[in-house]
Amino acid sequence: MNTRIARTLMRWATEAEAKLDCDLGDLLGREPDEATRERARQLFAAVLDVPGGMKIQTIHAFCQSLLGRFPIEAEVAPHFQLLDELSARERLRASQERVLARAGNPEGATLAAALDVVTGHVGEEAFAEVLAALIRERGRLLRLLAHFGGADGLRRALAERLGVDPKASAEDILEAACADDAFDAAGLRRAADALVRGGKNDQSMGQAIVAWLEARESRPARWRAYLEAFFTEKGEGAQRRRLATNADDFLQRGEARELLAAEAERLELVRERLKAQSLLEASDAIVRLSAAILEVFEADKRGHGLLDYDDLILKPRDLLRRDGISPWVLYKLDGGLDHLLIDEAQDTNPDQWEVVRLLTAEFFAGEGMHEDRSPDSPRTVFAVGDAKQSIYSFQRADPAAFSAMNRHFAERARAARRDWAALALTHSFRSTGAVLRAVDTVFSGDSARDGLTFGAAWLDHTPVRVGQGGLVEIWPPAEPPEVAAMHPWDP
Repeated sequence: MNTRIARTLMRWATEAEAKLDCDLGDLLGREPDEATRERARQLFAAVLDVPGGMKIQTIHAFCQSLLGRFPIEAEVAPHFQLLDELSARERLRASQERVLARAGNPEGATLAAALDVVTGHVGEEAFAEVLAALIRERGRLLRLLAHFGGADGLRRALAERLGVDPKASAEDILEAACADDAFDAAGLRRAADALVRGGKNDQSMGQAIVAWLEARESRPARWRAYLEAFFTEKGEGAQRRRLATNADDFLQRGEARELLAAEAERLELVRERLKAQSLLEASDAIVRLSAAILEVFEADKRGHGLLDYDDLILKPRDLLRRDGISPWVLYKLDGGLDHLLIDEAQDTNPDQWEVVRLLTAEFFAGEGMHEDRSPDSPRTVFAVGDAKQSIYSFQRADPAAFSAMNRHFAERARAARRDWAALALTHSFRSTGAVLRAVDTVFSGDSARDGLTFGAAWLDHTPVRVGQGGLVEIWPPAEPPEVAAMHPWDP
């Protein structure tokens, strides 16, 4: 970008007036006056006079230089080195192996219990993927653990959100649900006896209920079989549409149906409570394992003066948030940060947005100017992006954060009485009119746009390639090909 800007300014300094007017007109959208021409011709010399040349950096390069300027404040080694992705993965894998090995020792009982829970839900490959996904979100995970005071606090908060007892277990919930005082045992026995005297389906249901009622000590062990009497899909699906069908007098009076319906409703609540408990246990287990791995990984990096790629965002973010230190850091940066460009803004993740928000806090303070800044050269923020084009998995992109930051900057700029412009990107340089009309038609309904525009209005596309042909073909769904059985000795 440095080279492109220098070449453009050099051309402006020497080219003929007619060509310069054409370039400036394209850029400004109006015919330039004499003062504008003179200013354009002076810019190249002004850039040459800047000490050290123009300073244009990516956000990662800027953050790395920030850590280099304030290593003590950021709590990193002054001589830190940056890990490449391969080395970071190898060290993270080694940290994971150390934690899993620790789980096999007597002092690692908590980790072993967490490992048992996680491996009960996922296989070996999925286990690695789940851990990797959570560690990629380590900024959010560590922030969550810090907010709730560790894994125990997070477990209590999650239990409260799910409506379960943080100290209880699935076995406790099941034992309580199988006790005689948890339901109308006598009424349920009468309903079951009536079912047994009915038709084939009713008999099967009644026998299952009777067997469960009589197995007082082993009711928890027979829980799944008992659920099958009331719910489809082996007790895991929806409630059966008809819980009783025969014409026994007891059933005709409706009492049995009411008793069975009440029991089905109770069982549904117990099922939901067990699911919530399972979610709590699984979440708690994976968090404890991930936190232990991250603790070893961070200690390893700290001991060797290393940072990884994510640290280049997370460390400056924490530095710029730190009470008593961040105001001084921002003051030292105040005169050195003039313009911020966020390209492909829809793919910016929440941690990167937080760094952007903190860095631009002084842009809108008062007049948003450093004491030696000219009113004619205000600091600027320029963001370009389209939420529809977000690659969600790309560096943890969050299009909702894009919309939130749009509102944030708009509110801050207007509050500081600064210029703010929100421009709609409707022109398409890539596709032709036929293709764009098809896209606009597909997404013309509100339901089709759900989760695509995040509440913003749909903007019909305007093709730049006017008059060029285009074709949209709608093909039937592709059927998977039949794969012939492989024999062990086939080449």
